[in-house]
Amino acid sequence: MSGSGVIATVPTGTNGAGRYPTSGDNFWNTSTSLVVTLSAPVAAFGFYGVDIGDFNGQVTVTTDSTFYNVGNTLNGLGGAVLFWGVIDTANPFSTITFGNTNSGTDVFGFDQMTVGDVQQVVAPFPEPSTWTLLGSALAGICFLRRRMS
Repeated sequence: MSGSGVIATVPTGTNGAGRYPTSGDNFWNTSTSLVVTLSAPVAAFGFYGVDIGDFNGQVTVTTDSTFYNVGNTLNGLGGAVLFWGVIDTANPFSTITFGNTNSGTDVFGFDQMTVGDVQQVVAPFPEPSTWTLLGSALAGICFLRRRMS
């Protein structure tokens, strides 16, 4: 990681000026930009953002080839949490750059950054062999039921 910011420590269950960890006691605290460079390309990336937008800032995310505005409530109450992520199996990326539209004024907390590669992004439907196995089991149950009656 590069850019400005610090690892902040806030005990679980407390609110450190609107920013706090979503789990554990540590999170990344920054008011400017942050660059995450990975050793290999990934197809998915996500993070929890804390206290975004209470001073009119918005997080921007840029991967190797795509720019995203991360939606959030502007000038809302401090301490709000959001999860944001992107899956792009067609264009794996190895650099994620975070920006702040109100740099130096709106301070954000980031926690639980998550990555995934193409092999982890699977279709949500069962494979044909699963359907065949399920169909065979149902046919067997019907056969046994008929035989018993």
